[in-house]
Amino acid sequence: MHRTQVEVSVSMARWIYSSVGALTCAMSALVLIAISERTNLNEAILPFLFVIVVVPVAVRFGNLAGTFGTLLAAVIFALFLQPRWSLAISDPFSTRHLIEMLVIGIILSDLFGAYSLPQKQPSSRR
Repeated sequence: MHRTQVEVSVSMARWIYSSVGALTCAMSALVLIAISERTNLNEAILPFLFVIVVVPVAVRFGNLAGTFGTLLAAVIFALFLQPRWSLAISDPFSTRHLIEMLVIGIILSDLFGAYSLPQKQPSSRR
């Protein structure tokens, strides 16, 4: 069987790598929502618990993944806060906490993304 090697540019590899980090953030947001529904955890503090996830994602996958992951998680949290399946949030404290999560998550992504692990550069064989 003949294998062909696919050439991937550095920018394309960075986007793929960052999308894995953003999906990790989205999955952790869904896990936090599932935990809050099974326990008596207040939904208003979910965004603050999510900020704990942003730091390792930004360190591992870079600031682009942390920023996109924070934006994606904010939309997921907004859909699950009251009223459900709507981006309109009725509780003013939940709205404030969601905005704080966005600001803190983006700032932490930018700060800790500078310490991200180096990505492997695609080798060019001749």
